[in-house]
Amino acid sequence: MGRVGTNQYYCWECCLEFGFEKDNIKIYEIDDEGGLSTIGELEIPSKNTLLQF
Repeated sequence: MGRVGTNQYYCWECCLEFGFEKDNIKIYEIDDEGGLSTIGELEIPSKNTLLQF
């Protein structure tokens, strides 16, 4: 994982970018021109739950 901005990260293995917004994680795909396209959104579970991807 690499950090690309405030609350935004990039996964080098799956080539996806994701960011945290309030109670959600938004997942983005990078298009051929370098723009971001939203491909999904996950609700963040309670603080006591471990996230696994």
